[in-house]
Parts: sequence; structure tokens; C-alpha cells
Amino acid sequence: MSALEAEVAFVGSPQRPAWRARRVGLPDAPGCPRGEQATYLLIYNDPEGPTGDHPTGWSLNAWHGDVAWWSATLSAHGAGALAGPRQAKAVVVRTLADRGIAVDGWETGTDPLRPTYRARLQSPREAPAQSR
Repeated sequence: MSALEAEVAFVGSPQRPAWRARRVGLPDAPGCPRGEQATYLLIYNDPEGPTGDHPTGWSLNAWHGDVAWWSATLSAHGAGALAGPRQAKAVVVRTLADRGIAVDGWETGTDPLRPTYRARLQSPREAPAQSR
């Protein structure tokens, strides 16, 4: 089992930790984990056959190490329940960039019933400076 598959299995398990906050939208920059231990998972919960108590559609889950920080639905940011993975990834890249976090690429989970993607983040040394 890959690290991504293990994280996805843990997020979907009854033993997963309580979230610090469930959100409708993404938090401001100070509420976003950073550094080597930061993990962002983009997860799709099909409205036709939802799993668990997760919101339907696309959600972004933020972790720092093994601590879940928040889970946010992406419908208010442009990735509604019927959006495809490409659109949802673009929304995540844009919204994280707005918060000073650069996505370098994606790792794809293997569960066909629950599409999941883990954002590969640029290290702060690699991230281009953004003018404000």
C-alpha cells in the first residue's frame, strides 16, 4: 500500500481523528498547514453513492503530519459536485496559490470508487515569490 493509499484509507476510516474544523470554504493563509509535514488531499465523494459522513462532491483535506487540520468543500470555489478532476485540481492550485502555497504536481490514488489526489507541494525554497 502506498503512502497515499494509507492516508486515504485512514481519512475514510472510523478511527480517523476528529477534524479541527469542517468548513464550507477554505481558510485564510494562516489556517493552512505549511512545510514538509503539510499534506493536502483532494477527495471526491460521489453524490450518487456517498460514503460515510463526508460531504458530497469535491473536498480538500488539510493535514500537518498525522493531525487533521480541516476539511473544506470546494463547490463555492468553482468545483461543484459534477466537476471533473481536472477542474477540481485547478481550483485547488488556484486557491492554495492565493494563500502562498505552490502545488508542484499530483499523486493519484488507486480506488476507482473514491477518486483521490494528493498535492505535491513545492518547498518554500522552490516556490516563486509572488507579488502582492
